[in-house]
Amino acid sequence: MCTLEDVQRANLALLCEVDRICRKHGVTYFMDSGTLLGAVRHQGSIPWDDDVDIAMFPDEFQRFAAVASQEFSQGFSLSIPSDYGDDVFYDYIPHVIYEDSQVRDEDAKARFYQGYLNHIMLDIFIIEDAPEAKWQRKIQQLKLKFLYGLGWSRRYRLDYSDYTGPQKIGVWLLSHIGRLFSQRTVENAYWRTARAFQGTGSRFCFMSNYILNEIDCVYHKEWFAQAVDIDYEGYPLMAPVGYHEVLTTLFGDYLQLPPPEDQRPMHYDFSNPNFRVG
Repeated sequence: MCTLEDVQRANLALLCEVDRICRKHGVTYFMDSGTLLGAVRHQGSIPWDDDVDIAMFPDEFQRFAAVASQEFSQGFSLSIPSDYGDDVFYDYIPHVIYEDSQVRDEDAKARFYQGYLNHIMLDIFIIEDAPEAKWQRKIQQLKLKFLYGLGWSRRYRLDYSDYTGPQKIGVWLLSHIGRLFSQRTVENAYWRTARAFQGTGSRFCFMSNYILNEIDCVYHKEWFAQAVDIDYEGYPLMAPVGYHEVLTTLFGDYLQLPPPEDQRPMHYDFSNPNFRVG
């Protein structure tokens, strides 16, 4: 049986491995989401959190990806969505995988995703330029949500219980329309849309591969103008210089703890006897 402490130990190893490679090659990353919140509010992992996230600008991610396979210590690897092939889609998030782990049963779903998603992983979000005008941002966000929805046609299975009545209709339509196109075509269109405003001198940016209910979140690029070190479980890890503004945008009063009922792990089923960390 795996414990939350086991997962947090693996998550810390993932962060330190990425940090080691990035510093060696002069690559900038930023702790993001709950990982950044944990660093600022708890000087480490949020006590009940079970995953880790970072963000990179596209050119920094490409530099990291170019050296990762040669630099990773044994037991770590990088997966990107295109690794799954042209008939499989889960999301657009690259992952650093902690290989000596298993988070769910080796069942048909795990085999469908070729084992990539059956490990403890670090998520990498990509920071893209957002358009200056709000109306352009809204159009871009709608296009990205539409293209993401087309990918649902290549999920292992859709759980319609996650959606309300009108949402169920939209999910059903998009998942069927998506079958008219190859996943590679949809993926290429997604990234063209996400990067449509690169190099325009915009003052704004967004995480182009956030989950759908967070992709509307817009930041000022100056908040990511440089990285600063923040202590995370005794290790100096990179954070955006405007971490206060980033966290406020994401969480509001981020120093306020959530209610007790929300202080629980969100990503893994700790009751699964096959959940293990080596």
